[in-house]
Amino acid sequence: MDIGIGTNVESDDRLVIIPLCKEEYVLTVSKEHPLAKQTVIPIAELEGLPMVMYPKGFLGREVVEEAVKKHGFHLHSILETSSVTSILNLVRANIGVTVQPYPLLQQMNDPTLCSIRISNGAPSRSLSIIYHVDRYVSQATTAMIEQIKHYFKSK
Repeated sequence: MDIGIGTNVESDDRLVIIPLCKEEYVLTVSKEHPLAKQTVIPIAELEGLPMVMYPKGFLGREVVEEAVKKHGFHLHSILETSSVTSILNLVRANIGVTVQPYPLLQQMNDPTLCSIRISNGAPSRSLSIIYHVDRYVSQATTAMIEQIKHYFKSK
């Protein structure tokens, strides 16, 4: 493997890490939910909300759990599924709420869902290109890296 794209890559002397973007997570609720009119919610107010989330061990779940843990609580997960489609369908049905990456919801542009920014320590994930320091990087790989960087800069 010549290069990879990783999330939340920790610094390592053996790797070249090229940051691409940082994606903030938002609280996602049905347009019928009592919080739907809010634009921002403090992270502490996520405590006790009935959540529909990925199972433990999934990156999306771990990112959110880590953020709320810093504020002294854990998610109140009432349903878990590994399918984002199922998660969002359950939220649309007003069964619970979820915390998802904002770019995902922006791309979906679904009028039945409301995104609420999280203040005071919003969960986030960063995407980076990674490759080994001691590996040869071909011209083709370098060109691909430049194309990927250009794509993320234009967003």
